[in-house]
Amino acid sequence: MSQILRAQVLPGHFERPAGFDLAAHWQASLDDFDARRRHGEAVLLLTPAVLDRLPDLVEPAVARAARDSAGPPDPDGRVRVVVPVESADNAVGVLLRLGAGAEVVSPPDLRARMVRTVTALADVYRASGGADTARTPGG
Repeated sequence: MSQILRAQVLPGHFERPAGFDLAAHWQASLDDFDARRRHGEAVLLLTPAVLDRLPDLVEPAVARAARDSAGPPDPDGRVRVVVPVESADNAVGVLLRLGAGAEVVSPPDLRARMVRTVTALADVYRASGGADTARTPGG
């Protein structure tokens, strides 16, 4: 709804079929949409803190998949999960939200993209001198 700029009322009308369950239909449509747009999976290691915060950081289907696939904690306390992903480019943006409490285990291409991205970010912050000499807009 936040993307609608203008609406126009049309002359026709609509009759809801008897027994139609809008909530169930909507959920089925969302599930189908998610299944069609997410072509792959990523295996992650998550700290308990990130696993707890996942519903606030990613879409519900991703958080649900992580919760449902979560294994026992490893010796470092991290939990292995499997989550659905769209493209590797999209996944990088989503997974960066998880911070250092998440590590991509596979697929190798996604892991390599994460390495390149966080290396580039670290280079930007190192070049600017870190927090003490942060650049200001226009400065």
